Amino acid sequence: MKKLFLTSAIFATFTLFTACGDDSSSGPEASEENSSSSIATNTSSSPNDGMQESSSSEAVAEVMSAGYYEKSCPAGHNCRDAAPSTYLKSGFTYGEILDTRDDQVYKVVVIGEGTKAQTWMAQNLNYAYNHETAKSYCYGDDQDNCDTYGRLYTWAAAVETCPSGWHLPSKAEWETLFSYVGNEVGSNNVGTALKTASGWVSQTGDEADRDAYGFAVLPAGGRDRSGDFGEAGYSADFWSSTESDNGGAYYELFVHDYSYVEVNSYNKDIAFSVRCLRD
Repeated sequence: MKKLFLTSAIFATFTLFTACGDDSSSGPEASEENSSSSIATNTSSSPNDGMQESSSSEAVAEVMSAGYYEKSCPAGHNCRDAAPSTYLKSGFTYGEILDTRDDQVYKVVVIGEGTKAQTWMAQNLNYAYNHETAKSYCYGDDQDNCDTYGRLYTWAAAVETCPSGWHLPSKAEWETLFSYVGNEVGSNNVGTALKTASGWVSQTGDEADRDAYGFAVLPAGGRDRSGDFGEAGYSADFWSSTESDNGGAYYELFVHDYSYVEVNSYNKDIAFSVRCLRD
């Protein structure tokens, strides 16, 4: 297996995340380019058997109190799931967001408590964004991989591609998530608690400890500057909106055999996954 991202030292710095601090600075405003979204609760699943109450249907309804649509697709839209539900946590109650730019529906999860609760997409973004040098790709140039993992975005595309009302999270906003989860399960177990229970070449922790918050991190891999794809099944890499001092940008790294999460920086021409956070 060619390790495209884990072994390269070019434009990369590696830091083990530990739960600390309350930096809640917000990310950039979402692009206004013909993008909009609406949200609904999905109550078709069985009661939440996750570790924290803030992802219950009541919390989803409280945090996402405006912009609901009925479970049936709104008139004038041809709705379709952004990704299969195979890897989502069984028995978990999710909200849903409709991206009206392309009628894809994403599962949504609320993690945290009180004013620090965050509303995240529980699936990787799959919106086809390509504008000048800002590009997105399917892993291996195979549409089936987009249908499973979502698209891979260069940083320039990542900061522009979330629908209206959502944005690419900053490094600080990712760390807010990791701090909350780390305070409950231990900072060295954050990766295990956020990764899907299946889809990886190997796993950390016990089955009951995996995907405890319904965040469903999938090992989508990435694309390097030369156009080579690698790491699907082995790692998940998510861009942040925060630029690094070396001219790159920070991203969050989940690895199949790491129980923790690393916060790294890399060249902006690499293509990684995107998770959108509600404004």
